[in-house]
Amino acid sequence: MSPKDWLELAGGVLALATFVFALVQYRREQQWRRVEFLVDAVKEFEESWGVKNIMQILDGEDLEMELRPDAADPAKRKLVVTDDFFVAALPQYGDNYEIEGDRATEKIAIRESLDDFLTRLDRFNSHIETGLIPMKAVDVYIGYWIRALAGHGTVEKPQELIQRMWMYADMCDYKGTQRLCARYGFSIKPKSAPEKTRLGVNSSPRQRPIPGSPDDKRDSCRAWASPLL
Repeated sequence: MSPKDWLELAGGVLALATFVFALVQYRREQQWRRVEFLVDAVKEFEESWGVKNIMQILDGEDLEMELRPDAADPAKRKLVVTDDFFVAALPQYGDNYEIEGDRATEKIAIRESLDDFLTRLDRFNSHIETGLIPMKAVDVYIGYWIRALAGHGTVEKPQELIQRMWMYADMCDYKGTQRLCARYGFSIKPKSAPEKTRLGVNSSPRQRPIPGSPDDKRDSCRAWASPLL
């Protein structure tokens, strides 16, 4: 080979090495960005007041839940919630979804807590489906709570409580949460579910504004809720 050929070959090798180095750096940067995104998402999940409340319900009993952290009166911020009261706060298929009468404000706050918990699980499922974060990484951080929701947690909860949470997820169309549990081999869709169960579709006087949007879910699931002061 002539000196010119050697120079051309060396230039090509250098260009290839530069490309490979840049590609490796890019992949490392993307990996770190995904890790940072996951850490932020988990932190947001664990620090949410609604998620904390549902964690307490799934991992204990008769615990003090912070139902209204923004209440002006400190005495109204927390409430001891029993399993029975939690169940009573959630509707069953065919129920009147309006909350009236005794302790309506506390029951609404319980539903809002469950909405918060299920909405965030929906998001984790969406992140997995889009390939943004791997399921194995999600499992490390929130796998325990997914199993608990599916009735396979460390603390044995009454089946009525677990089933009522499943009904609520089904009625409020939290399909992402249902698919997330299915990834673990658990079905949380009640066998007794009628064909149309979503709040705001066949039972609530309010209609869904934008199908699939967070506001849509909040509207449909909280059509029964009066403003909390």
